[in-house]
Amino acid sequence: VAFFAGVKATGPDMRVTGDDYFDSSRFMDIRLVSTYGLTDKDVEAIKEVQGIDGVYPTYSMDAIAKLNDKDHVLKVLSLPLDKLDTDDEDFINRPTLVEGRYPRNSYECVVEEGLILNNNLSLGTTVTLTSGTDENIDESLAVAEYTVVGIVENPNYISYERGTSSIGNGKISAYIMVPEDNFKLSVY
Repeated sequence: VAFFAGVKATGPDMRVTGDDYFDSSRFMDIRLVSTYGLTDKDVEAIKEVQGIDGVYPTYSMDAIAKLNDKDHVLKVLSLPLDKLDTDDEDFINRPTLVEGRYPRNSYECVVEEGLILNNNLSLGTTVTLTSGTDENIDESLAVAEYTVVGIVENPNYISYERGTSSIGNGKISAYIMVPEDNFKLSVY
């Protein structure tokens, strides 16, 4: 009977815990992606839709990092340093700092714990990004070499799967978050 009662209570407890986590991180309800990107004008039009609580345009790209003599495809995500300690309703998919600190300048980043653990890395490690294509990474990012100063959890990645990519081996192995101002992309 005790075992059955425990199993019966676990499901609702897990749902409440998940809901609390998604609410505290302001996890998105809808993700809008465009192959051509989104402009500021597009973002303003989306904000005008009735029922929208917040809109957070972001930058992301795939890059290659050589760690322990092995190439890894990383999802590079933008991190708005100016919104980390605010209650801005538009700051959606907020990362949670697990260890270390958030970046204080353009040359620092935070990464997911799996990248650290799976590659025997530590805080203070330098990660150098390359585009994985003929294009130079300088065309997309102002900085290509980062010092890892923190470990974060991101509500976008609650499972082990990280997605696919058109570079490297085609499989994203981890994500890295760099200051938003480092992105040189003309669209979100």
